[in-house]
Amino acid sequence: MYRITTFATDGTQLGFFLFMEHFSSLAILSPEDPTRPCEAVIASVCLWGCHLSLPNSPFRDIEDLVLKVALYQRSIILIDGESNPRRILHSVQAEVLLSYYFYRRGFLIEAMNHAAMAASFVTVSGMHGILSIDQQPPRELEVLADGRASYLPAPRNVPETGELIDGFWSVYIIANQLASASTTAICADIFDAPHLLIGCPWPLHQAAYRDVCSYHRSRASCSTRYRS
Repeated sequence: MYRITTFATDGTQLGFFLFMEHFSSLAILSPEDPTRPCEAVIASVCLWGCHLSLPNSPFRDIEDLVLKVALYQRSIILIDGESNPRRILHSVQAEVLLSYYFYRRGFLIEAMNHAAMAASFVTVSGMHGILSIDQQPPRELEVLADGRASYLPAPRNVPETGELIDGFWSVYIIANQLASASTTAICADIFDAPHLLIGCPWPLHQAAYRDVCSYHRSRASCSTRYRS
């Protein structure tokens, strides 16, 4: 819990788009609880908590170990996290956090790989068109390891809608940051694919979503499709 608290202060600057208060309360639940966030997200948050700890903190000594755990959990999230209906969104969140982590440590190739995976998730699942007048139903993502399919469920309330909106733009931002840092970054190119229209509204501060009673599709007209 300490590592989550350490991360919470800077989380939104590092691409964390889930509602932190809600996430923190669910992260301490039993691993058998289906509402508990996927282990890949928890491990990635703990990784950042270790990294942001004071230099003499004992958590800095286990950073490499936590990194291995985060990477392993990220690799099995769509299979092992089948009971969690938000596993696609949590996959995106884990990829974004890992991308920022490797970017901060200067490993651009690793950062771009995670950003590219996140970009693939948000475009294939339709997060780029959330609330757009042309929005399509949630699409299934085939899990090749065992033939099962995963899909992004429709948001049940305004805060969950806010997480999808913030999630898309978090991916878009890190992808373009990496593109500006390297001429070989393909993660941003995903958003320039033919016929891909970005209809996702501009994000709000997380606290603002709690005050929104309804979210009209007309907000999508405030969004735009523009190239890197």
